[in-house]
Amino acid sequence: MAKTTGLKDLLTVTEEVTLGLTPSTGPLAAEGVRLVNGTTRRFYQSSDTFENPELLDTYDVTELLQDKAKAGEFEFTVMVKPSGTAGTAPQSGLLNCFKSVFGRSVNNPGVDHRFKLLRAIDTRPSESIFFKTDDGLVQQNAGALFTKMVMNVKARGADSIAQATFSGKFMRQRWAGKTITAAGSTTTAVNLATGTGKFYEAGGQITIGALTPNPTIITSVAGDVLTVPTLSGAPGTSVAVGGYMPTITDSGFRVAGWRGVPTVSAVPFPIMSATVTLESFPEIIEDEKDGTNFPASFKDGTQKRNATIEITHHMDSTVIGGQGQQTDFYAQFQVAILLIIGDQAGKIITISAPKCELMEKPTIDSSSNVLMTRKYRCLASASFDDAIEMIFT
Repeated sequence: MAKTTGLKDLLTVTEEVTLGLTPSTGPLAAEGVRLVNGTTRRFYQSSDTFENPELLDTYDVTELLQDKAKAGEFEFTVMVKPSGTAGTAPQSGLLNCFKSVFGRSVNNPGVDHRFKLLRAIDTRPSESIFFKTDDGLVQQNAGALFTKMVMNVKARGADSIAQATFSGKFMRQRWAGKTITAAGSTTTAVNLATGTGKFYEAGGQITIGALTPNPTIITSVAGDVLTVPTLSGAPGTSVAVGGYMPTITDSGFRVAGWRGVPTVSAVPFPIMSATVTLESFPEIIEDEKDGTNFPASFKDGTQKRNATIEITHHMDSTVIGGQGQQTDFYAQFQVAILLIIGDQAGKIITISAPKCELMEKPTIDSSSNVLMTRKYRCLASASFDDAIEMIFT
């Protein structure tokens, strides 16, 4: 039997109107994002089990009891593709990723599209993430909060093409597998091949052949029978049933990392690489007794948002190139950093951090070339919520 390889994995990211509830229309075609081969794709949720605490006349454990589910965890890496037209947002799925991790999405028609940090007055976005493996299983993850983005900027190599890794937590995962119908189905009760009902869960979104509605939301599961809203017809025998995934449309342009020149305090500054990290700390509440087996709410944590930029570059004789950095660290000298990827209108990604301060004294590596690594913390101005932003132009 052939094993799955992951080469055909698909992903969609859909903004939720109601926290933890996937829109009934399912993910849209434009909400697909392109995953990067060779990177982690992880969507996992479980719960603890504990021994029956009753004292019995035995040394054995006779029963395991299941605890309330923990928040799920996710991580994936996608290509970052501008639209090709200045002032036009990137494709919806990518837009939803960046909006969720930054907090806000602002379009200036004909000029640029910006992702800005969440303010105290804003509502934190939540997403539904559908992940389809190449064996047909669709993991449907609702109530996802994007808590971290890591974006590497490099001049050379396959991984220098603009890409970003997102991670975070979600509230509820449902699985929807792949099977066929058995005889005797009606427009509201779908009989599945023997033993395949366990591939599905109530609330999951599925496709049943060419029938509508598509997606169909499962009302309940009993053995190998799915109860569903009234279909456009009764499915016959051997009709394909699977987790819903739209035919993803693809738009945007890949951008090579060598394009564009970064600046530090408005001075061109060639680098070898940079790592941009943006992290926030909302907490999904796992211990609330609300009659459900899954988390259903969250709160913003007490830890402050964290944005950092780490730059590695060749040293040279200029102050900006390396010398004088020890003095800058002890003097808490601040610089403005622009990391620019791309040099063609409509295909430029800029990471702007106007107030950066060294977090620690820079390190020097002389193993081959003389390299310096600086790690900056991105700070907010007196206006707040402007420590870092991402701009598509």
